[in-house]
Amino acid sequence: SFYFKLPSILRLIPSKSNHLSRVLTSPFAGLCFYPDTTSSSPNVTVYIPPRDAFSNSGLRKSKLICQVTDFRPREIKLTWLREGRPVSSGFSTGQVLPDGSGTYFLQSSLTINESDWLSQSTFTCRVDHLNAQFQKNVSSSCAISTDSPIEAFAIPPSFASIFVTKSAKLTCVVTNLPTYDSLSISWTRKDGQLLKTKVKVSSSHPNGTFTAEGEATVCAEEWNSGEAFKCIVTHSDHPVPLKKEIFKPQEVDLHAPSVYLLPPNPEELSLRESATVTCMMKDFSPPDVFVQWMHKGQPIPSEKYVTSSPHQDPQKGGRYFSYSILTVSEAQWNSGDPFTCVVAHEALPLSSTERTVDKSTGKPTLVNVSLVLADATNTCY
Repeated sequence: SFYFKLPSILRLIPSKSNHLSRVLTSPFAGLCFYPDTTSSSPNVTVYIPPRDAFSNSGLRKSKLICQVTDFRPREIKLTWLREGRPVSSGFSTGQVLPDGSGTYFLQSSLTINESDWLSQSTFTCRVDHLNAQFQKNVSSSCAISTDSPIEAFAIPPSFASIFVTKSAKLTCVVTNLPTYDSLSISWTRKDGQLLKTKVKVSSSHPNGTFTAEGEATVCAEEWNSGEAFKCIVTHSDHPVPLKKEIFKPQEVDLHAPSVYLLPPNPEELSLRESATVTCMMKDFSPPDVFVQWMHKGQPIPSEKYVTSSPHQDPQKGGRYFSYSILTVSEAQWNSGDPFTCVVAHEALPLSSTERTVDKSTGKPTLVNVSLVLADATNTCY
């Protein structure tokens, strides 16, 4: 199964004896986690393989594909079942992604053997969202759907990609394509001017359909100005062109994050195994934030640390918080090397700020930087 789990935090109120005063020194004490109050129920679709989709001469295999669309908030859990029992392996679930219209979509695939499929076992894609369950059952006795509509999703660029590349990538995802021969994907400006669009087509899915992406790149300044861009999709199996428009909303609450860098806990250091440094970001809006850890001035690979998704703070409407955790060896921490958390957000002065901590100081220092991970001289034409 695939899910996002929110940690629980207990708020402690100090007594007159100040017995609990030390545990309240954290800048994010008292935060509680609640789901977004705006919701939209997911649509669940499972695509089944045709008989000729099974490959290999030995243990012939194919895939079931579960597509979940139009849901909000993004926290969701997806589980595959066979005959009502959870499947523990053989599946791959992607990331939850925005679809450009305020909701999200998710896709998962389950590898199945031909013998299991032809035994008419019932396979289920079950989705838990908020306090409700949604599921779709399929088996080899089901008829293959031939009327699944071609769909298009316009995906806006993330602030992280804009910060790193100094450009904005527009992505148009087209699903349920019966063929790709007559497919055309193009991005245009509001006045109809065509943008250079690169089209990528996936290999055939087990149900015989294709997925394609059309990507165009514009200047970061153009995207940030609120200019509208339109994706236009044409295909011989769709009677009229599909059109999806996206732009960056201008009337949004901009608030820069407060950034706190917490050194390893003494109890953890006493175990002489590892040291965990935590970077906490509070009170920012919009929720798109970028984090990069540095060691002695060099970027640390993203797989070496974990950054949470932004969560809405129920005590401050419209504001978000997030945290990033870097775990290093005891030897690295004891060497006195500096570790830096770089945080980028569009509301920050000069786009980013950083905090640095090492063993000798035990206290983070503050430095404002303009561009840490990108070339400041890079110009978009």
